[in-house]
Amino acid sequence: MNGKLSQKKAPLAEALARYRKNRIVPFDVPGHKQGKGNPELVEFLGAQCLSVDVNSMKPLDNLSHPSSVIKEAEALAAEAFGADNAFFIVGGTSAAVQGMVMCSCKRGEKIIMPRNVHISAINALVLCGAIPVYVNPGANEMLGIALGMTVDNIRMAMDENPDAKAVFLNNPTLWIFLSWLCVSFYDSHTFNDYFISAWNRLKDFTDFTFIFTSDYNNFIAFSYI
Repeated sequence: MNGKLSQKKAPLAEALARYRKNRIVPFDVPGHKQGKGNPELVEFLGAQCLSVDVNSMKPLDNLSHPSSVIKEAEALAAEAFGADNAFFIVGGTSAAVQGMVMCSCKRGEKIIMPRNVHISAINALVLCGAIPVYVNPGANEMLGIALGMTVDNIRMAMDENPDAKAVFLNNPTLWIFLSWLCVSFYDSHTFNDYFISAWNRLKDFTDFTFIFTSDYNNFIAFSYI
């Protein structure tokens, strides 16, 4: 990766386009053969989609240890999010949520989170042994759906649990409810400055989940859904 980053570039997509143009014949693991031998799948997904169904190889980089196009794409994502680093994942946002929780809290430590949090966060608590401090986000009785946490919800939970190691936020909720938390916590609170910084970075992205921890200055784990 050389030179200045350009948000007009799409390194991974461009690498896949070059791969397709070069008409490379794959002889690697089964299952990545551009749909050859499976006409039903080609008909269902389309030939153009399957033409870039590829395995990890040098021209396309490696997700476990990126050094070229994936590394450049992650750097572009980090710049767009205003983050120090960005890491792509596979397995859906559930994997990112679990990683966020498990790298933020150890066994016996508290984490503040909404009661309607995704089950992936609950699974992470089981794996790492962290203790949830649930916040009831309330419900819209007319629609019959749970809402998102409010500033007052979070402030109360933090005041009642000053030893909490992290706050878990998701936006939107599973019911697509957006919480625009214009945060104005107490200036004396451990979380204050960094939480506001995190919010200012992410407020232009409507779909996100992040954890803010009290142990690290501006440590933000972010997952674009």
